[in-house]
This record gives sequence, C-alpha cells and structure tokens, in this order.
Amino acid sequence: MSRRIVIYSIVAVTALVFGGLVAKRVNAQQEIERRFDQLDSNRDGKLTPDELHETEIFKALDLDGNGEITKKEATRAALRGALKNLIGKAAERKNNSDEVVPAVPVKPLEAPVRQGPKLLTPGEHGIGRFVPDLDFVDLSGVSRKLHESDASDLTVIAFTSTSCPLSKKYLPTLVELYRDYSKRGVRFVLVNCVATDKLEEMKSAAERFSSDVEYTFDKDSRFAFHLSALSTTDVFILDRSHTIVYHGAIDDQYGFGYSIEAPRYTYLRDAIEAMLDKRSVLVSATAAPGCLLERKPTETVLSDVTYHNQISRLLQRHCVECHREGGVGPFALDTYESAVAHAPMIREVIDRGIMPPWFATADKSHSVSPWINDRSLSAPEKQQFFTWLDNKMPAGDLIQSPVPKAFTDGWMIGKPDAVFEFVEPVKVKATGTMPYQNVMVETHLEKDHWVQAIEIRPSNPGVVHHVLVFVQGTDQGDGNRDDAADERSGYWGIYVPGNSTLVYPEGYAKRIPKGARLRFQMHYTPNGTAAEDRTSIGLVFAKEEPRYEVHVAGVVNAGFRIPPGADNHQVVASVKNIPTDVQVLAFLPHMHLRGKAARYDLLSGDKTFTMLDIPRYDFNWQLLYRYSEPVNVKAGDTLRFTAWYDNSKGNPANPDPNKEVRWGPQTEDEMHLGYVEYIVPGSKPGDPTPLSPRGRVRGAIRNALGGSTSSDPNAGDALFFQLDADGDGNVTRDEVKAKYANNQAASTTIFDRLDANKNGQLDRQELRKLSEILGR
Repeated sequence: MSRRIVIYSIVAVTALVFGGLVAKRVNAQQEIERRFDQLDSNRDGKLTPDELHETEIFKALDLDGNGEITKKEATRAALRGALKNLIGKAAERKNNSDEVVPAVPVKPLEAPVRQGPKLLTPGEHGIGRFVPDLDFVDLSGVSRKLHESDASDLTVIAFTSTSCPLSKKYLPTLVELYRDYSKRGVRFVLVNCVATDKLEEMKSAAERFSSDVEYTFDKDSRFAFHLSALSTTDVFILDRSHTIVYHGAIDDQYGFGYSIEAPRYTYLRDAIEAMLDKRSVLVSATAAPGCLLERKPTETVLSDVTYHNQISRLLQRHCVECHREGGVGPFALDTYESAVAHAPMIREVIDRGIMPPWFATADKSHSVSPWINDRSLSAPEKQQFFTWLDNKMPAGDLIQSPVPKAFTDGWMIGKPDAVFEFVEPVKVKATGTMPYQNVMVETHLEKDHWVQAIEIRPSNPGVVHHVLVFVQGTDQGDGNRDDAADERSGYWGIYVPGNSTLVYPEGYAKRIPKGARLRFQMHYTPNGTAAEDRTSIGLVFAKEEPRYEVHVAGVVNAGFRIPPGADNHQVVASVKNIPTDVQVLAFLPHMHLRGKAARYDLLSGDKTFTMLDIPRYDFNWQLLYRYSEPVNVKAGDTLRFTAWYDNSKGNPANPDPNKEVRWGPQTEDEMHLGYVEYIVPGSKPGDPTPLSPRGRVRGAIRNALGGSTSSDPNAGDALFFQLDADGDGNVTRDEVKAKYANNQAASTTIFDRLDANKNGQLDRQELRKLSEILGR
C-alpha cells in the first residue's frame, strides 16, 4: 500500500465516522492507530512532516502545533472531526490521482464455492455471554426451561433441520456425540427452526437419539433469536452458569461444496472434552456452514450490562488467570468488590491497550485475528467494560453470576510420562528486581523421546513471571557452553501466566534426546515477601514417531551495539534464501529492558509481507503468537526479524542510558532474538532443518565448500587454509567474519560449535570436526 493511500485512509476513516457508516467509535480508533503505525517509518511513535507529506492533514492533526504528531494526538484529532473539512478535498485528490485510494469500503472478491468452518473472533461471536432462561416445548409436548437442569455442568444446544442437506449429513455425528457424552452428564437440546420441516421427519430424527431426548420445533425462531444462531448446523455449549463457552461448527467434515472421509478438526468434541477436564477451550468460535437462519435485527442494550450478568464473565475470560489469590497479578479481580475497587485502573489499562497483554497490531487483511491465542479484547467487549464503568458499575442480579473459575491443582496435560524438577528451590527476595536465574536439571533419559505435550509448573506462581526451557544434548559438552548457543537454538518449553502448556496435535511432536539436560531460564518478580520456588516440567510422550517434528529456531543478531542515549536504534537479522519449504506455526520475539518494537517480515520475490508487527514491545510479557493455521514459507524466501531499542533517559526501565549495550544474558544486557516455531513438510523427523543451528551449520559449510556436502576428513583442512588469512596457524572469529560477511551463522553458531576449548580461535584439529558435522 502506498504512503498516499495510507494518508487518505485516515481521512476516509473520519469520513465513515461522521457519515454514520462506522457506528462504533472503538473500531474507528483501532483503524486510525493501525494507519498511524504504517506511516511511522522509523517506529519512534511520532509522525513528522517527512513521514506525512500532506501539509493540510498534518496541520489538522498536530493539535499542539509542535511539529510532530503522537498516536494519541492523531486519534483524538481525527475523532473530534479535525479532518471533516478535508474529506471533499481528499476525494478530489483521489480522483485526480493515478493511484486507487480505497476511501470507502469496496466490494470484496467473490467467495469461493467450497467453504468450511472458519475461525471467528470469540468476543464478537457471543463467547462469554450470559444467556437468560427460555421456555420451550419438546416434540413430546413436555414444557421445558433452558435453565431447568441443575444436574448438568454442560448444555449442548445443536440447531438442526430435516431438510437442509448439511444438517442431514451431520445428524449421525450428533447422535454419536449424544451417546458419548449424555452418559457423562452433558445435556443435549436439539432445535429445528425451519418452519416448513415436517413434524413426522423431526420425530423420526429424534428417535435416533433416545426416547427422552430434548428436541424442539422452534417454528417462530424464538430459540434462534435468543441465542443469535446463524445456521442450521450452529452449535452452542453453555456451562452451569449459562455462559456461552463455545459457538460454532460440529467439525469440518462437511461444508459448502465438499465432503471428506473424516473430519480434520473436531471442534465440538474438543470443546466438550476441554470443559469436562476443566481446561480452556482452544477454539471457541467458528462459522458453521449450513442453511442460513433469519437474524433478528435487535440492538444490544448496553445500559443493561451489570457485573453479574456480563463483566464478571469478561474478567473470568481475560483477567482472573493472573488476577486472583496466588496468581502473578498484583491484585485480585474475581469479586464485585475487587472490580469496583480497581475500576479506575481497569479503565486505564483497557484505554491504553496494555491489558489484557497482547501487543500484535491487528491485521486488517484478515476478517478475524490469525492468532489462535489472541488475548485482546474485541470492540464489543471494550464497549461493555466502558459502559459498565460509565454507569457507576451496577452489580446486577447475583443469580446471573457465573460459577467461580476453578484452577486445577493437577496437570492440565493429563498424567505426564515424565516429570523433572529443580533439585534445590530458588530463593526469591522480597523487593527490587532479580537477574535471570539459570537452573540446570538432568533428565537421565535412557533413549530419545518424541514429546507431544509439555507443561511447566512453578511451585510458587505468584513470583514467577515467565520461564523459557532449553534442551542440551549429551553431544554439547559438559554444560559450560555459551548461553547464547541455547538462545540461538530456540526455546523448547515456555511458561507465561495463563499459558503454561505446549500441546501439539496428533502427528506433531518435539524431540528430546537421550540423557538431555534442561536449562530453565527463570524470570522472577519479587512481590514484597521473600519466597522460594521449585519449578517442574511434565512431558507426555507421543505414542509413535510423528509425521512432523516441531522445530524452534532463533533469528539472531548477536553482534549489535546500541549507542548510549539512542532512543530508536534498529537491529536486523535474517535467514536468507531458505533452501526448502517450511510452515511457520508461531513467533516469540525476545528482547530485554530496552526493547521497544519488533516485526517479522517475509521477503518473497520482490514483495515484502509483514507476518507479525509489535509496535509496542513489553519485556514484562514474553508472549507466544501462535497461528490458527500454519503459514507457508517457500524455498528461496527470506525471513527477517527487526527490532528497535530505546537506550535513552526517556526509557524509565533503562538500567544505564550512558552505556553502550551489547548482547548478554541478563536484563541489563540486551538480546535480539526472533524465535520461530515451524515444521518442514516432507522431511524426516530427526533430520536437521534449514532454520535450525545444526541445519544452518551444514548449510553454511556447504556454501563455504562450494556446495559440497562431503564428509571427507580433509574438508576441514581445505577450509582452514582459506580462512587463516595471516598464516599464524589459527583462525579467529574476525577472519571468519571477513570471509563470510553475509553469513552471520559462520562467525557465531558455527564458530562456537567448532571452538572446543573456548579460546576464541580455531586450530586445524578443531576444524576437522567438520567431517563429523557433515556426516551426521
């Protein structure tokens, strides 16, 4: 998108706001902020005339007239109507321009014929909403109530039809689900709201379940309107407190224009299992392809929002995992009294967009977030919070309150096959800050294992902010290796509040080698009371070798130097010309206290695509950004990780703005790490991959030897004489860097791997290890 298009888009958003086409202020604010980030080329949080070339627009947005525009200033000016008088001029310029400027919504591309379930934004699809009671009559003439069953922890409401082809295909699946889960206490209600469906056919369908199944003919669509059902295959799960915890498709076996032998994703079954196991539902909202239902044109009455009917549910979904007794949050938010007491802070963090913690810029090229673990509040959820706060925080009816959220003491991944724990507890002081603690744990595993689920459990979560776990194999020396080597290799396990598990689907797994050591990188946060922690990790082994090995690699620049006082220093690292196709599963950017912003870009041909943009990086939240679906990266593409650092006095977290900052393991040092979790389709599990350090070692050596992958023991000698520029019988890091200026791995990862005695130089014997590396 060109700069002129972006500038006109800000004007266009204002036109929509004041033209009545954007009814929700928060949506306009998000769009203006997104356009601001696109124009802010140096990522300093300000726009200058050099970045926004339209003089009239600049003057309109520069409220204080100081020659620069902040994001808050631009948003405030635009929403107050500062650009209203420029709308006509923008349209005139657009018409006189050779560029196509999308100042108004354009017709989207035609949808494909074949359509299956698509993931939706949970907060915009009713997840977390309280459902009031509803009277209905089943096919046997028995009067029922939606709230009548206290014996069921879960209620599944499945919309169906005897005439819709997709509903008919899904009837056997619903019967199977009913038989599997009704005996486990799950209540099922089937709802047919197609007025022309025949009663005899409905009774025949009901008989396939059981004689006492609750099947209702919702001829006037009262049930459908009550739940906001969209199609005849829509399914809802309500918990004991009548809160929607799932809304979407049964699975993906059938859709518009296709059928497959077996489903790839069993959304409803997975959601039921998660709720019965007291786990979070991973996918809680999808579209449900089926015959469309009439949608009642009703307006949400925001004035009816109370703590008990809605705010308590929002706090449960987004906040109490940390803000509870024993959680890492500074105060609890699990009661009405605590929410009222902290209401000003709730308003502040939501208004600033820093809570719930989620810092990825919204990707407007997708109708919904591409991240399956997106923690951000949706626009309707923000509106509900602000309405409740503006209306003096009404408590509402206690009867409508949700069941308090339970936090299990057991393993969320099920019974682990192996558990490893700190030998000695770590002492955490009462006040101040603590440097990273690195704790080594031996596994004594007698063979390699494939791991399908990982869970990290601090014994004292109130003082543990996050944990990264690295695996060291027995071929990596005596443990006195460079910490940066672990960082470049990629994390193996991760813990942040609210996300303590890595669970991979069938066919995906991580490898842990025989006799591996685990290095726990612990970030402790003193909370006013001296404490101890003894963190453990649990592993569930895969039943067989996976189809795909899950890898993690770090896109790293370890040679940066951040000048004293620099407030927007840019550091870049790339994996260039990836030699084979890969699929990216997730990203995790990692910097320290001076980290300011980060971005992952994919360079493919002459085009650059932003995969993840974090304009406001927060060291306090080491977040994993996991894709809903793997993203393809083609052979020959380049993956680039860019980060910006603030080493100025204006950064209140800066330990020393007068210091030149380099790579180092502690928080007063810095790191530049763009972790990438990925798989390599078609590769054999256990093989080195193009992004792994081991794979990059082989690739760089292959390039150095002119493309050879020979394990000839003379390969090391041949390369030694090429590198030893001064003929002193040793190869230094600078000599390697001089020869391979465009291959950072050569002077970092490869050099460290070969430098057995860690003296900072390589002799002929050490370079002969090339034959071992190439032969593996």
